[in-house]
Amino acid sequence: MRARDFAFPAYRFLGDQARALARLSLPAVGVILIGNLLPGLSGGGHGLVMLVSNLVGWLVLAQFARVVIGGLLAGKPPRTADLLRPDGRTWSVLWRGVVAAVLAVLPVAVLTALAFILAFARAFGSSRGADEEWLVLLLVLPGLVASCWLAARLALVPVTALAPEVAHPFTTDWSLSRGHAWLGLKLLLLTVAPFLLLAWFVTSAQYSLIYHLGLISAVAVGILAAALHLAMVAVAGRARVGLYRALAATPAA
Repeated sequence: MRARDFAFPAYRFLGDQARALARLSLPAVGVILIGNLLPGLSGGGHGLVMLVSNLVGWLVLAQFARVVIGGLLAGKPPRTADLLRPDGRTWSVLWRGVVAAVLAVLPVAVLTALAFILAFARAFGSSRGADEEWLVLLLVLPGLVASCWLAARLALVPVTALAPEVAHPFTTDWSLSRGHAWLGLKLLLLTVAPFLLLAWFVTSAQYSLIYHLGLISAVAVGILAAALHLAMVAVAGRARVGLYRALAATPAA
């Protein structure tokens, strides 16, 4: 199995279902846009408003993923009516996705913090003047490799959380992805990384655009960033469903 065998059909799915996905995205983009604008429009409690807007954004993305991935698993096109009906599967995708993301980020985060603590102690301790950069490289690089490996092994969690035949999503994901970590990592790079890079580029240019165009640019950037994240969910969801079916149909070694 090759990653492009799942990534290319996922991008074709985005084009073939563009009209249905656009209708499905309109209410989601509206909610995300309002959540992004609220921190800037609110007078006080900026931190609380930011937290609420981020939670709303994550909930919308989880509901969008539930509709798209659930429809793909059932062999049905995504419907706008389903987007307006959150249920237990939405919360299942949300909390399991958050747990998978935290587990994937944990190794690099812990080892990076440890590297800086040790480098700081060496810089101002008894061995002051020694090179501290090697500590960062020695600890951060293994942490990054471990995080990438975990992200690849947990890539199917959003699908297994919605598959009706799966009783234990994390256990099923871990079993199916055994021996296919490199395949899962390449699939994430092909279907997730491009959208995240584009969204980062758009949001990084937001402040200069706001300086020149004001609220108009903020709305435009918010719509574009929300559309990129929703497109990422659709493409990555289609690719993961294909990978899940292929691995589930492959006899265990």
